Amino acid sequence: MSVFYDMPNPFDLFTKKEKENIDHHNPTQEGMTGTVSNNTLAGSPDQNIALAGVLVAAFFILVIFMGLIYYFNSSFAMLTSLLTPVLPGKYYRETEFNQIFGGKFASNYFVIFIILWLAVFGINILVLYTGLGYTDYGTICYVTTLYFFGIVGSTMAMINNIPSLVEVFENTIGYSVLSWFSNTKDLSRIFKNKMYSSDISMNNLGISVNNDFLLTTFNLPNFHDHFDALTGDNSDLGFKIDVQDVYEGENITDKLTQARRDLLEVVLQKYTVGHFMWILLASYSSMLMTLNSITT
Repeated sequence: MSVFYDMPNPFDLFTKKEKENIDHHNPTQEGMTGTVSNNTLAGSPDQNIALAGVLVAAFFILVIFMGLIYYFNSSFAMLTSLLTPVLPGKYYRETEFNQIFGGKFASNYFVIFIILWLAVFGINILVLYTGLGYTDYGTICYVTTLYFFGIVGSTMAMINNIPSLVEVFENTIGYSVLSWFSNTKDLSRIFKNKMYSSDISMNNLGISVNNDFLLTTFNLPNFHDHFDALTGDNSDLGFKIDVQDVYEGENITDKLTQARRDLLEVVLQKYTVGHFMWILLASYSSMLMTLNSITT
């Protein structure tokens, strides 16, 4: 239990007051023993360069680890639920999204939050030990938790309650990632411009139009509303969804069902990338603030 009594006062960390127990963390140059007159862990220029290198490596470790977390436990698990009609033949509407799925997404991301907290704690230990030889694990855990719950927790709560915030990264970085790694060009063939008659082939005219930019008009809350509008006779929209020459088979209902699933899967992917970017930036910010508080 002594480790809890030795933990620093957070106000001391913020105001950088001197600590009574700082001596054993800051050995002098004479025999590496004794005391120092300040509370900094900053070392020589070579040590600082090494620490900077460790921080860069820590960032890439965090990106890889978070990528694995999101891959194995992310919103992709929600695909079946999002495709399940709330009533026979009726999917959720945009106004119903938070009410129906808010709790499910929150519980799913809570698991990610706990795993990521442990990962950030481990990375902070690695950085401080490798860069500075710091081994006060109780203090590292205390300060890591303080910043992680404050910064990452509030960020996750905010974007889970306001899904539109995810679009900041969803339709920029998320859309770019999809363009690089997913076959969105084939899927975008379902989008047809109403300027052209349905019996005219664009390819026969020698015109190649990539309509995958229309993917950015979809998000999770408005997905089914938007899909149904593009498959209906909405004169206000310049584009429509036409699956006749994209999917095989004769049954138009089956083709639309497959198109709905494929398109929703892509929207989930860009949403997940957008969510990932928010939490990555928040997590790395919490790491930097933790290291700053402990080393200064």
